[in-house]
Amino acid sequence: MEFPYLRKVGHSRGDIVAYFQIYNAAMHSDHTFIVGRLAVIGRRVAAFILNLGAAILGVTGFLRPFYKFLRLCFPSMPLTQREISTHVILAALVALAVTQFWSTTTAKWIWLVPVPLLLVRMAFFFVGAPLEDGIMGQHPHGLWNHFFDPDISGGLPARMDLNLFTFPALQATVYSCIAWASDHWGWHVPAETALPSSEGSQALSIAATRGTR
Repeated sequence: MEFPYLRKVGHSRGDIVAYFQIYNAAMHSDHTFIVGRLAVIGRRVAAFILNLGAAILGVTGFLRPFYKFLRLCFPSMPLTQREISTHVILAALVALAVTQFWSTTTAKWIWLVPVPLLLVRMAFFFVGAPLEDGIMGQHPHGLWNHFFDPDISGGLPARMDLNLFTFPALQATVYSCIAWASDHWGWHVPAETALPSSEGSQALSIAATRGTR
């Protein structure tokens, strides 16, 4: 069946069908591209969350044994320094273990969550410290001491910011540094191991021989 109007303007039914086929192909390509991009973004978000969890929570089960080990080796080390060393060393070991078998770009950037949170909390503490029993007035280095060397006699409230903000920021920073170093120097195990030159050339010659048959 022909359409008089289409014939008048110089378009046949076949041209219209071809236009629709091109349009459908373009729409399908755009849909596939969007779905593919969403899948990539979803994988990256999941990898970021997993790496952040590994950096912060991956050391939990080893804190007490390693802390006791440092106390035996360095009995004169202050309590807070021993705790910070424990968190930092264990975070580095976890990062080394993870990057040996799973190398992701997102691991380099997990510090972007806990470090800004620590800085914001330090800013709020600095602004509100003069109103909190004169903490900043009594200690010139009160800001640093509060977050990195709190008074253990104050109990859990005095160590709250150390546990909630300082330790996660330090662990994530160390984890990201190890991820950067692993990617730069190639410490991780490659996904695919290349064939040696002799075996590779032999495989190529066999494939070429089969192709000529």
